Amino acid sequence: LTLDLYFKGLSLRKITDTLNQFFQVKLHHETVRRWIMRFSEMVSEYTDKLQPKLSDTWHTDEQMVKVKGKWLWNWNVLDADTRFLIATNLTRNREIKDARKVFQKTKTIAKESPDRIVTDGLFSYEKAIKKEFIPFRTKTKHVRLASIRAKVQNNKVERYHNTFRERDKTMRGFKTEHTAQGISDGFRTYYNFVRPHMGISNITPSKMAGIDLDLGNNRWLNLIRLAKANEKLEKENNFKLNYKSLSHDRYILKVFDKDGNELDCKDLGFKKTYRSEELANKFVEFYRLFHPKFTFKIEEN
Repeated sequence: LTLDLYFKGLSLRKITDTLNQFFQVKLHHETVRRWIMRFSEMVSEYTDKLQPKLSDTWHTDEQMVKVKGKWLWNWNVLDADTRFLIATNLTRNREIKDARKVFQKTKTIAKESPDRIVTDGLFSYEKAIKKEFIPFRTKTKHVRLASIRAKVQNNKVERYHNTFRERDKTMRGFKTEHTAQGISDGFRTYYNFVRPHMGISNITPSKMAGIDLDLGNNRWLNLIRLAKANEKLEKENNFKLNYKSLSHDRYILKVFDKDGNELDCKDLGFKKTYRSEELANKFVEFYRLFHPKFTFKIEEN
């Protein structure tokens, strides 16, 4: 509930007041802030692994946000047909390297390059697109809008900026860059998976992009459940991999006589398996002192 109220525009203190009025739950506003940052990050890590089916046209634009009283730039890339917000990234400047960062994020999520990328007249986009897309897919075309009278418009991503501004203006700026990026990523999750979009028959952009998680009515709660289950599964898989590498002997010693016949390590009193190649080599050096005519070979298990 706190996540939903926050991304719909309520301040932290108004959220705590709502919880107190309707549920008789008293919370400090900093507790709510920590919940929002924690679960937004958890859900974003999960949803970023889901690959959307996007159209051949992307819209890109940058938006000013205030952090510590200074204006920074929030770059956004939006798919034209599905309205799926592919990536967002916060930078201090609007140079070529800053534009490249948001495109690098899109490639990890979308996995494919578009046919067209529509931007405003900012010159940083031209070289950033050439460096990030054209070397790998020559048909990617950069459509640069030099003026508002251009035939192709960037209204779709600019409309998203207005939606984000409804959340941003309540805060009157962010305290840190980390918070600004975290809230921006959380809002991207809200925009893609929770908030129905009127421009696409009142369904969510994620569903329009072929990601149907069957979230039901309480989309935030089920997103958190899915993210938590995925986090647990990844930890278990990582534990199994680490346990296997740490607890199992990875290297085998083979011993041969001067005629090339393989000998039994157990009969010779030699240790057959080792956890590291370095340890196996040390034992071989020791065995050679007493059996110089034997041939020793270490193989990976």
